[in-house]
Amino acid sequence: MDKQDFEKYADVKPINDAPNPSWERLFEKYIEIRRQDLTRLQVLDYGCGDGKFLFRFHAHSVPKENIYGHEVSKTRVQRCHEKGWTNIVHVDLHKPLPFEDKKFDFVNLTEVIEHIPSAETDFYIHDMHRMMKNDGILFVSTPNYPVKRFNDWFNVIVNRRWKRIYDDPTHVTFYTPKSLQTRLQKKFKHVEVVCYKEGVFYPRIKHPMAMHKIIAIASDSPIPQALLQGEANALRKAA
Repeated sequence: MDKQDFEKYADVKPINDAPNPSWERLFEKYIEIRRQDLTRLQVLDYGCGDGKFLFRFHAHSVPKENIYGHEVSKTRVQRCHEKGWTNIVHVDLHKPLPFEDKKFDFVNLTEVIEHIPSAETDFYIHDMHRMMKNDGILFVSTPNYPVKRFNDWFNVIVNRRWKRIYDDPTHVTFYTPKSLQTRLQKKFKHVEVVCYKEGVFYPRIKHPMAMHKIIAIASDSPIPQALLQGEANALRKAA
């Protein structure tokens, strides 16, 4: 399969409906810290897939009309529309989104950045930054390579999950905690990286390179430390 054939990917790769508990916990902290009337919160799910995070925003009292999404797959956009999400737009690769500057309080980029070729990633980060308010927050999650592949092989050998022999064929850029932080710091003044999924090794080693998946929190405003409380801010501790 062509690594950028996202219509084919939509057919062969269903997206589960259960957000990672780490994401859920971080988002709950975020809306608690803001103390803002949630009817005014403007959120964007960049690369929203089949819409699982759209439901989570709404479950936290964000009005449907304030929830926006973007997809490069027309198939996935249609699925979102059929579920009642009208603010989901299809935008071709290498095109900016049709939203005004400084519109969004929160932008979500979950399990997307690894699908973007490295040479093109800065363009998309710049566009997200353009659409964010000065105190806006961006969440970026991605597998942590090469530990992600070690976890895959552990599941093959121990749990007989044979499909894990092969990596996701549409992953084209591989991040570590440090390289993800460095990438985002090119545009954002403040970036923190925490554990998104522990995997097999991190509970035993407690080093950032042992995390299975990572999530970065980026903003031009200082990131509230209360948002990070209880999270494994391993970059800062182990740097």
